[in-house]
Amino acid sequence: MSEKEWSWRAVPPPVTGFGVLNMPPMEDRELASGAKLHVLNQGQLDVCRVCCLVPGGIAEAENAVLPRLLLSMFQEGTCAHPGVKLAETIEFDGASVQTGLYPHYMLVGINMLNSKADKVIPLLKEMLFTPELASIPFETCIDRLAQSVELMEKRVEYMASKALTRLSAGPDHPLARTMSS
Repeated sequence: MSEKEWSWRAVPPPVTGFGVLNMPPMEDRELASGAKLHVLNQGQLDVCRVCCLVPGGIAEAENAVLPRLLLSMFQEGTCAHPGVKLAETIEFDGASVQTGLYPHYMLVGINMLNSKADKVIPLLKEMLFTPELASIPFETCIDRLAQSVELMEKRVEYMASKALTRLSAGPDHPLARTMSS
């Protein structure tokens, strides 16, 4: 490494303040059912995201595969909409479903156009409260998850995260459990 490159790398970048961030206030609401909503009202935007957090995550699962499998099965159909119809309806209305798994909860969310919210939000409710798990090809979900794990295990980011979690939480901690293909 040349002297010029070394001197450039030896000087840390300057630290600056974040600046002014203008965010609308968060509104907390409680529905009659007791569900809590945290609303960031940006009504002038054409798009929105609705996220539902379901208790139970990696730390509570007996096996690292179970919550991931459950999340993948949410999108496979409901009592009112078989899997193909559910996917077609969501895509036709310009929406997309996202799932996430965290230490103590699972996330199921829909990104959508505000103009289509009246058609899309009921589908999210169906996915969460009336999934049709009996008709889902369970083996297909397992195969898909196994392929996903196989790809993840080849990524440096995944390997580094796995190693860091084991170092910080301990090898026997529930958060350090991983899936294997």
